[in-house]
Amino acid sequence: MSVCGAARCCWIQSRSAVRRILQQNRTVCSHTNGSAESIRKKLQAFSGGSIDLQKQQDSGIAVLTVNNPARMNAFSGSMMLELEQRVCELETWTEGKAVIVQGAAGTFCSGSDLNAVRAIANPHDGMKMCEFMQNTLTRLLRLPLISVALVEGRALGGGAELTTACDFRLMMSDGVIQFVHKYMGLVPGWGGAARLVRIVGSQTALKLLSGAKKVDPDFGKQIGLVDEVLHCSSSEENALAHAEQWLTQFIKGPAPVIQAVKKVVVSGRELPLGEALQTERSVFGTRVNVALTGPWELPAAHTVMAAGRRDKLRDLPPVEQSSSERSGSPSPGDTLPWNLPKHQRVKRSKSASGDVLDPAERAVIRIAGLLSYLLIRSRTRSFFSPADG
Repeated sequence: MSVCGAARCCWIQSRSAVRRILQQNRTVCSHTNGSAESIRKKLQAFSGGSIDLQKQQDSGIAVLTVNNPARMNAFSGSMMLELEQRVCELETWTEGKAVIVQGAAGTFCSGSDLNAVRAIANPHDGMKMCEFMQNTLTRLLRLPLISVALVEGRALGGGAELTTACDFRLMMSDGVIQFVHKYMGLVPGWGGAARLVRIVGSQTALKLLSGAKKVDPDFGKQIGLVDEVLHCSSSEENALAHAEQWLTQFIKGPAPVIQAVKKVVVSGRELPLGEALQTERSVFGTRVNVALTGPWELPAAHTVMAAGRRDKLRDLPPVEQSSSERSGSPSPGDTLPWNLPKHQRVKRSKSASGDVLDPAERAVIRIAGLLSYLLIRSRTRSFFSPADG
């Protein structure tokens, strides 16, 4: 057989294989869609509790509350359906920046209501319930909002799985996360095992699942499952206020910027490298014009460069050294190529409240400076040539 003939044969075989895979996927999707209404009807039959959602338009923070105190905030069938609806609302919240997931009355969540579990205990319905919750929690994790699980009291079984569907986990001093599935002869079914492996690694995940180990705040921070421990009173309002205060450091700036950041992080985590890079380019392209024309507070050095007055740079006052610079360890971004030498930086002025720029605002300014640099360079390449000195 000639080389061309062999290549053609391989191409035909590859095309046939792709067609078979696509056909299998269509069959699975059709089966899934066809059985979705069936499992919804069965879940709806087991009511009780609610999933409450409050949106704070001024701060861009939403609060999602698992509310079924009579059963330690266990998920009834109707609550599973309601959680899906709440996630749908958050997916289309254009003004949103973050969501805090909490439990009512001092308990986070104790997983599934056993009454609902017993009623759908046959293998087929059990798998469909798991598939439904896996899809819902995956969408929660992929929200264009920064998500935080506020663990107060116990997070058991499915409640522990719910914490892994958030970007961050904050724990009160009395909080406990425990994957108790093995005591019921089960394994996590809402995607918690797969997500836990990605958070703490396979060995630690195996220890937590096979040993049903209790994770308290200190142990949680040690293994990387808990991001911060909140030391405050047991009041629900007080805990929520502390969580919002902690979250503020990550959500300063316009909502579209926060959502764009979350999108590229999700793509980097879940997509192959090539597709993740394509997503990053696409998001960058949609943001570049807004960033260059928006009301950003650019450093004075970049303003001078934009005006084409490089000779004025030497007249700029030096910047006050940060603690990291005094200690000799560079802060994030200090070594990036678009940063100016120290003698060409401008001392940051204090705002009306007396606060200097925090790291998040400084990062936004650096990004804006880079964008302005790239724009100017693309228009006048000779201006930035090495010959200019």
